[in-house]
Amino acid sequence: MKMKLFLNALVFTVIMAIIYALSYLGPAWIGLGRFNSSRTIGVIRVLLACTWLAGITYNILWHKHTIQKKRTYILFVFLFVCSLLVSWTIHASYILADVYKSIKQPSRGWRNNPHQFDSLLGFKPVPNANGFHTFPTGHDIPMHYDENGFRVPMSYDHSQNQDHHPRILFLGCSFTYGDANFAEETFPYLVEKELNGYTINAGVCSYGLSQMLELSQTLIPKYKPDVVIFQHSPWLVERALNQYGPVYFSVLPTPYFDSQNHLVPPLFRSHIFDYPMDDFKQSKNGFRDYLRFMRITFPMYFEDDMRMWLIAFKKMFSLVPKPNQNEQATEQFVMHEVHEICKQNNCRLFTLALSTTRLSRANYPPDKAEGIPEINADSCLYARLTPGETYEKKYFHYRMSGKDSVMVDTHPNETAQKIIAGEIVHVLKNTGAIKQ
Repeated sequence: MKMKLFLNALVFTVIMAIIYALSYLGPAWIGLGRFNSSRTIGVIRVLLACTWLAGITYNILWHKHTIQKKRTYILFVFLFVCSLLVSWTIHASYILADVYKSIKQPSRGWRNNPHQFDSLLGFKPVPNANGFHTFPTGHDIPMHYDENGFRVPMSYDHSQNQDHHPRILFLGCSFTYGDANFAEETFPYLVEKELNGYTINAGVCSYGLSQMLELSQTLIPKYKPDVVIFQHSPWLVERALNQYGPVYFSVLPTPYFDSQNHLVPPLFRSHIFDYPMDDFKQSKNGFRDYLRFMRITFPMYFEDDMRMWLIAFKKMFSLVPKPNQNEQATEQFVMHEVHEICKQNNCRLFTLALSTTRLSRANYPPDKAEGIPEINADSCLYARLTPGETYEKKYFHYRMSGKDSVMVDTHPNETAQKIIAGEIVHVLKNTGAIKQ
């Protein structure tokens, strides 16, 4: 009898192990390898572990003669905890192994880590930081933040024109920052050159409306710009209603709006900026190096993951403010707040409609009662397409890889940046926002 139970448990374990292995191999086979790192597939694997536990203990622990014994409960809890730990360890090891692999080869990301934790914004630029945008093919692009945390060209000296007018403040995410472009190619810098003024590029990669509102409250009164260009993109409000920001790896808690549009600060400080990625980019690839990487990163990953599970548990009992579900109401709230700040500081607010073909829906229309003029970069970009041209081929970043041209980034390229800058200058002049 015991041998039969053992064999049944063994067969069930083998079957579940195969299913568990397929949960990793399956996404890779169909081209969804990144799905292996998602939280959804992690929950599925935990459920598989629970199913395995229930299956191998059903005939032993749940028998009517044993179910009421205290040791039965103790043994089940022990097995349950062990199965969860084993499942999580496999999941985490797979993710960290993939991260180690990406470190050792050219990939899309950052080098020199020019960002740091911030208790209000989630993260912010490191003043006077130098870094690089990295790509799976081709050269890396150098970047620099000035002493105030604004993106500028590597050899830029803003003291020469910081008293010039018009003074224009740009707020947005990586599209305003100019990801994958040299700073000299970005539309904020091109506008400065065209108008002989002074532009402040406060765009930061992965920022949303929550950070943009926070920056508006501090930067507009401080710098007294003549004009504020506020990026208007569909994903900005989505990020403002999410407790975590978009990152290449790990987890990044960010501020978000609750149901009353109160701004909730980041729920905890993660280790995302503590991982010694640059050290391992330089170290020699090998098994010992891999073990050292796992020894350093595994505890940090474990701590961040446990914090996320704790937050998820608290949300079940409403111990953590839930994000607002009304995107349009939140977006209009932010626009109103920024507009009021601008009026109090005698500057004009413009929204910059800027999207991408990768998104399925357009922006929410601004509240007409606010009377905020719009710079529609989207329509301008599409209008410049000639017959036979595609948006992706003309405005995305392509590089040569061998004999083929491959797409390496979907942010607006140098061609798009010039068109956007030209439209901004055109609208500012035509609306009388600046002196001609």
